[in-house]
Amino acid sequence: MEKLFHPEKGIGINLSRICMGTPDFTNVPWYSYDDLKIGEEDFELSRFSIEKDRAYVLPIVKQALAINPDLLYFASPWSPPGWMTSTGDMIGGYLLERYYEPYARYFVRFIESYREEGVPIHAVTVQNE
Repeated sequence: MEKLFHPEKGIGINLSRICMGTPDFTNVPWYSYDDLKIGEEDFELSRFSIEKDRAYVLPIVKQALAINPDLLYFASPWSPPGWMTSTGDMIGGYLLERYYEPYARYFVRFIESYREEGVPIHAVTVQNE
């Protein structure tokens, strides 16, 4: 980690991406921060949780930030939660218009949740790729 992020002992990476929800290179099932059963909706995001990130993602991003306090994070989702898409799944489809506002709040909840964990998010992208 020092070889990557330390400004003097390493190459001093100062910008890094965080995947919002599952990355496409994980060995666990795909997840968002508000997964539901097919046919369910959660307009209020009452089931939103970053809990799955606590095991691996948050410890690593915090470690990198401790090594380089000037590190900026930007975040990108691989997909909206499946219940927001035309296929009802995170694979394929597109974001349905009726979910534009809840999806915007989903981003806000992510940014606020990470800030509460001591990880400020500098910017976001709408979608990975």
